[in-house]
Amino acid sequence: MKLASPKLDTSHLSRDEEALSRCEIALEQRDNENPQGALDIMRPLWHGVGTLPDTQGLQPETAADVVLCAGILTGWIGARNQIKDAQENARDLITRSITYYDSNNLIREAAEAWSEIAYCYWREGRVNEARIMLQEALERLPPKGLKRARALLKLVDVEHSASRYYDALNILTDNHAVFTSIKYLPVKASYHNELAMTFEEIAVADKRPDYFQRALQAIAQARLGKQARTQLTLQRAIEIAHEADALNKAGLAALTIIEEVDGLSPDTLQAAYQQAREWLADSQSREVHSRLSAAAGKLAASLRREMSRDEAVDVLLTKPLDLDQTRREYEQKQRECEHDQIEQALVQADGSVVHAARLIGKTYQGLTWLIANKYPDLLKKRSPIRRRTRKKKKTKTRR
Repeated sequence: MKLASPKLDTSHLSRDEEALSRCEIALEQRDNENPQGALDIMRPLWHGVGTLPDTQGLQPETAADVVLCAGILTGWIGARNQIKDAQENARDLITRSITYYDSNNLIREAAEAWSEIAYCYWREGRVNEARIMLQEALERLPPKGLKRARALLKLVDVEHSASRYYDALNILTDNHAVFTSIKYLPVKASYHNELAMTFEEIAVADKRPDYFQRALQAIAQARLGKQARTQLTLQRAIEIAHEADALNKAGLAALTIIEEVDGLSPDTLQAAYQQAREWLADSQSREVHSRLSAAAGKLAASLRREMSRDEAVDVLLTKPLDLDQTRREYEQKQRECEHDQIEQALVQADGSVVHAARLIGKTYQGLTWLIANKYPDLLKKRSPIRRRTRKKKKTKTRR
């Protein structure tokens, strides 16, 4: 899904409030993997990697926050685009903000900034320096909260790159309460994603098939967070467009919910289609009508009754996400998809588990365990297991 650049109404904001809002939104775009959105929202203050932010007229602390944000984005975008000297430039900017924080005894802000410098070192392969800096930053961060969660995830990345998978797992499990207490979905999804990667690495390295199951559960949680975040973003887009009476845009957002979000409740799916059809009724675009037709097919399986217009709008604008139901539906769908993937691989490999494992990027041991313990109906699809017989040693008979 192509992400749109964010908009900011600055008419009611002071210059400092506008600057802080732009930084907050830009970092949200970073979390949503939308570099262009981050650059666009920061444009009045900062013009991209290799430039200094314009902090003229800002209060000193606001200026330090803007410089920190520019440094964080420089390191992130520089790494994505492999821009030469980007990490050094990022460190220079972040160090400027630390100078202000330290001189004004803003310990938590300085600790957050040091964790970002550590990440710059990690991107350059300086793992030990990054680890030490992150550990020192964590000592000065509060015991809970978003800043601590972000720093912990950075430390997990460091340990992963050093193949210290059990250290990474300990960080994630020991700080479970930190991650479950935050409400910010992108970081929560990153936690589950890191947990999945760690379980998978341990399962492969130590031949622990039980860890494959735990990895799959964590993957489901990570994707659930991403799906929920996508749905929430699109529902907000519908609400804004609806309030502005831009019903064609509201219709496109409703249509996109159907296309991009798996595991929608039947009511939400029905409401989205019903309103997309109404709000886009005057569209002359063949592509839109084709998308509506595809959405109708997706709806058919879950269609129960015709909603009133007010019911449909109410579901789209105000209904909270039913995460428990979405999780259950997603886990079932994940299981079905994995089953079908393994079955197709076995057919293509003529039953050979060795070849099937290569086709879908799994180890032989991991795939064997999945077939035997999770999908026993696929045992008939695999080649018969050949047991190696040990040759008996010939014993010499005495004469």
